Amino acid sequence: MHIHVACTNVAVLGALHRNEGEIGGHWAPFTVPLSGRHYAAMWVSGEDLGSTNPFKLLAALPSAVKDMSKHTLVVVGLTRIDGTKGFVLLARNVEKQDGFLVGGEELLDSSCRIAALEK
Repeated sequence: MHIHVACTNVAVLGALHRNEGEIGGHWAPFTVPLSGRHYAAMWVSGEDLGSTNPFKLLAALPSAVKDMSKHTLVVVGLTRIDGTKGFVLLARNVEKQDGFLVGGEELLDSSCRIAALEK
């Protein structure tokens, strides 16, 4: 396991906002591809994760029950249009592309371009 801390890609955050109504409190397919791939999504309310353990929530995803090591997990802080603060959890099976595992890093932007947009 490894963890990245980075900003979310602007296009990904836009897709989450435009489709926030389909992200509920249980894992469900997110119908909009993010960086060309489909993820399962779920909503966790709150200004912080508190006692919520995203890894335990991932373990409850039917496809992850047998082997979590084959999954990627991305946690995105989001304020919904109605002002509700929380987190979108995104998960999917990782896959090999050009000899490398492709995971949730594709949804991130280490240069943090989104910060410049929020000024």
